[in-house]
Amino acid sequence: VLLAGLGFFAYRAARSRERALQREQDLLDARNRFMRMVSHELRTPATAISGFAEMLGSEWMSLTETEIAEFLAIIDRQSTHLTLLVDDLLTLSHLETGRLRLHLAIADLSQAAEDAISMVEGRYGLEIETAIDPTITLVADPDRLVQILRNLVENAAKYGKTGVSLSAAVVGANCEVVVADTGPGVPPDMTGRIFKFWDRGNRDGSRVRGYGMGLAIARHLAQAMMGDLTYRPHQPTGSEFVLSLPLGPPDITGRKEPLATQSQIT
Repeated sequence: VLLAGLGFFAYRAARSRERALQREQDLLDARNRFMRMVSHELRTPATAISGFAEMLGSEWMSLTETEIAEFLAIIDRQSTHLTLLVDDLLTLSHLETGRLRLHLAIADLSQAAEDAISMVEGRYGLEIETAIDPTITLVADPDRLVQILRNLVENAAKYGKTGVSLSAAVVGANCEVVVADTGPGVPPDMTGRIFKFWDRGNRDGSRVRGYGMGLAIARHLAQAMMGDLTYRPHQPTGSEFVLSLPLGPPDITGRKEPLATQSQIT
């Protein structure tokens, strides 16, 4: 009996080690896929910027004003894309090391939404509907608020294609910001994975490229600012991502100076 008991515990220990090793391997594989995808995402805008800049330099005198304007617009869009990707990568690094610093202030939600949409709308050729009371303010890091909204709007633009909207409503002491789309939505078996780093899944067999960190970064930032980010299906079809953050005091609307500085704890 003693030998049988020892054998059973040895078997369980071996199985536990196997599972731990498999989890480590799965994480390593996910990181490797992530690095390959990010390398591609970085190379694409860098190549476009370099190519069009070289063409402008060598062919300037023979190009029409329309062509010059078009090439400059492409360089501008690709530069913005590259900057935003690097910003997300730096945020991811700071989150993983617990060194992200937040500067909480009274943030203008309407302005943050406008800034976020302007970063995405032109790249996807979409007109995004908004319904936000311009008097709503939040307690948040203004720059990080824009980063959250930009990631949510870009996610909706990628998968929703059309019917992307951004709205806000006051719920108690918080404000709920809803970014909705009318795309295929998130399959039920994926809803527990969409906020994990490096796991972009495969929504409805989509071939949309992504690097699997936008939603994860958005949720981590929201939670670091005393809020949260959740998912729910959009009816009759599509997705809704709900950002909840504390409302700003109405008597200090427009205040610019930070209320507090804190470090992200992961």
